[in-house]
Amino acid sequence: MIILLKHEDEAVPILSAQVITILLSGSSTAPKFSDSDLTTYFNWLSTLCQKPHISIQDLAMQYFAGALRISRYRLLFWKPELSCSEQVVKILKTKKDLQLQYHTLLILWLITFELKIARELNKYGLYRMRLIEGNTISFPFSLKFPGSP
Repeated sequence: MIILLKHEDEAVPILSAQVITILLSGSSTAPKFSDSDLTTYFNWLSTLCQKPHISIQDLAMQYFAGALRISRYRLLFWKPELSCSEQVVKILKTKKDLQLQYHTLLILWLITFELKIARELNKYGLYRMRLIEGNTISFPFSLKFPGSP
């Protein structure tokens, strides 16, 4: 299935990604994907984030959100060698499309279910960011963890 992401016809990779996302977010009986396959998939989604069309970027955000329901996938998404998180934050800061911003905020919310990631977000102050020139969004909470001051 992952090999179809490299197909020449633009529709085939997009439809393949939709099926992969459904399998990733499905039941425990769904086929298991290796870290290598997931890395390929997440990298492919990151390339969609760089496309000029907002609708393609939004599809990438929806596919990320579908996959990030699972802890293992959130941790892989956050790995520094992948540019996934950078692409999501870049879209959130630069795009003014409300639906696209909603899906990127959903991704940020989903990854905060991982304590390691939430601590790093808190450390860098990424729960407060500039979205549109002159406007700042602040999430109405501070991330607190057991054992934190």
